[in-house]
Amino acid sequence: MEKLYSLNRLKLTMGIFAIVLCFLSTALYSQRVVQVEPGLYTLTEAISADTLPDGSRVDSNTVYELERGDNKIYILNGEISNIGYHLTIRAEAGDGKRPYLVPGVPAGGESSAPLRPKGDVTLKGLHITNRDINGKINERAIRCSADDIRVDVDDCWINESSQSCFRLDNPGIKIYVKIQSSAILAILMTRIMEE
Repeated sequence: MEKLYSLNRLKLTMGIFAIVLCFLSTALYSQRVVQVEPGLYTLTEAISADTLPDGSRVDSNTVYELERGDNKIYILNGEISNIGYHLTIRAEAGDGKRPYLVPGVPAGGESSAPLRPKGDVTLKGLHITNRDINGKINERAIRCSADDIRVDVDDCWINESSQSCFRLDNPGIKIYVKIQSSAILAILMTRIMEE
């Protein structure tokens, strides 16, 4: 009888431990999702607002989620650059047109590459153009500028670079591109065949 009581108590303790572990793991891996409205500098300002003066982040698990649909345009205020933290920008779930990221042009200045990662980056479901709001085409859309970073590009359409889509400035950079749309693959193949 005493062995049965000990066994039941052990099962109860293990069950409680498993439940507590589930709650802790959910809290540890939960992501903070920031919904960013389209517009002038909204994305770059949202990312800047989450970066503290010492360079640390308000929440290192932040995901910037952009709206899909017609005229969902995000004009960037300079290049998006993350230093030493993982930056995730994705389109909201659904089937609408991809959010459209366009380089802005500062007063009296020139536009730059839309992204210049200096930390890991994940991009999902976006349309990133390298043609700025004045019609100038920049050389590269994504210029990677730190050692050993990883760039994941999932189902994105990156177009209109005068030189190349990516530039790798440092050693050990890994780029992973996943194409899910046959239309995008057809466009890429057409461009390759033309050149």
